[in-house]
Amino acid sequence: MALSGGAFPGLAALVFLAIGILAGPAWAGLERDAAATHPALAEAGWEVLRRPGKPLAGFAPGPDGAVAVSADSAVGFLVRKADKPTRFLAWRWRVDQAPPATDLRRKGTDDRPLAVTVFFPRDPGMFGFVRRAMAGDLPDGRVLSYVWGGLDPAGARFPSPYMGDAGGLVVLQGPGAPTGQWVGACVDLGADYRTAFDGEDPPASYLALSSDSEDSGGTVRAAITPPAFVDRCP
Repeated sequence: MALSGGAFPGLAALVFLAIGILAGPAWAGLERDAAATHPALAEAGWEVLRRPGKPLAGFAPGPDGAVAVSADSAVGFLVRKADKPTRFLAWRWRVDQAPPATDLRRKGTDDRPLAVTVFFPRDPGMFGFVRRAMAGDLPDGRVLSYVWGGLDPAGARFPSPYMGDAGGLVVLQGPGAPTGQWVGACVDLGADYRTAFDGEDPPASYLALSSDSEDSGGTVRAAITPPAFVDRCP
């Protein structure tokens, strides 16, 4: 969208303010970066989102269909639409090098080598449609993030420090998590949604893979298989 003042002073500022409000907190401050999206990942439906002014984490095709993740004092997100979502989501991940453990409950100290984030639509009606259209089809609504990293033990659950009651974090791998080896994960999205938000879960709309080491100035070397919706967890 390209707008300028001209005959309508302030119009561009008002429109972009409206977009920021309507797009919801899940994507506040993030920008698409098509140039940073590896062609093979773009072909699979992924796209990179970045925080303006921050070094960007890298995402590249890895062996056996995995995504290789690297971050040097950097942060980044790899996002795609959810394909035929079910109640359960499974993946495998590994961390070879991680930043220092930080407090995921506080803004500015929430580094983590890997996270899988699931987005759920909030408004299926007209306002939801307008919100998505104005945001360029980025999702709005509630968010669950499954995290490798932080100071809390595996199984800890708490609200996102950035999204409040619209975002929930679930720690799957905490202090003492194994490094240099693959670990399987499978989550019950329906149960986790009801625990976090006390309501009936809608189908997932988007998935994101992310890495963040810019607060601590740390380094991440990791990999993850693209999360897949399954009929049940083992």
